[in-house]
Amino acid sequence: MFREVTSALDQIIASLPDAPPIAFPNVNFTPPDGLYLAVMNMPADGIMYNMNRAQNTPGVYRINVYAPANKGPAEAENMADSIAAHFRASSEPIPNLFIEEINFSPAVSTDSEYLLPISVNWRYFHTHA
Repeated sequence: MFREVTSALDQIIASLPDAPPIAFPNVNFTPPDGLYLAVMNMPADGIMYNMNRAQNTPGVYRINVYAPANKGPAEAENMADSIAAHFRASSEPIPNLFIEEINFSPAVSTDSEYLLPISVNWRYFHTHA
């Protein structure tokens, strides 16, 4: 289940038109000087809701938008808006996987970068064999 959900969400972000470089978990990546993304999938505890072992599992697909420091928020915010629209258009990327909401967290600035986190909340309904 986890691999199937992660793969579907990774495919959505990878298909983003004009996407900057994307850092995927456990894959070598050298951050560029400009805009880039880093992603991770974080499932939460599921709830078994009937005796047929059907379960719903929520989770968060975190997308961090990194932009150069001291250049203002526009580039990161425009990318975040594009990402949100792209995920909204994919509200059920695979059967029984639903994108529930997309949230932006407060940005964090350092001397070298500007980070704007995005949380794509998802829910997957599945059964165990």
